[in-house]
Amino acid sequence: MIIGSHSDVFVIRLGYEKRMESVNKNILYIPACIAVIAILPLPIGFYTLVRIALFGFGAWTAFHMFKQSNNIWILFALIAVLFNPIMPIYLYDKSIWAVLDIFTAIAFIWAAKTKNVL
Repeated sequence: MIIGSHSDVFVIRLGYEKRMESVNKNILYIPACIAVIAILPLPIGFYTLVRIALFGFGAWTAFHMFKQSNNIWILFALIAVLFNPIMPIYLYDKSIWAVLDIFTAIAFIWAAKTKNVL
C-alpha cells in the first residue's frame, strides 16, 4: 500500500531505479569471468553452460542498450548470436574461441565500467 501524493511515488520509484542501475552494471562482471574461464581446457559440458550463460547475458545487455537507444546493443546482440545454444556456431579451433572469449570479456567489462551504458 502506497500512501502519499503522486510525487512521493515518483521519488520512491526513482530511488528504486537508481539502485537497480548499480546492480545491473555489477552483474556484467559475471559473463566477463565466465568468458575468461572458458579459455581453459575444460569438459564439453562446461562449454554448453558457457553458451547458455553468455547468450543470456548478451541478449539481456543488448535489450537494455536498445531500450536506451545505445547503438552498442548491436555488439551484444552479435555476442548473443555467437554463443547461442539453440543453433550453435562451431569454429572447431580452440584458439579462435580463445580470442572471441577474450573479446567478449573485454566487451562486458567495458559495459560494466562505462557510464550511461545500461
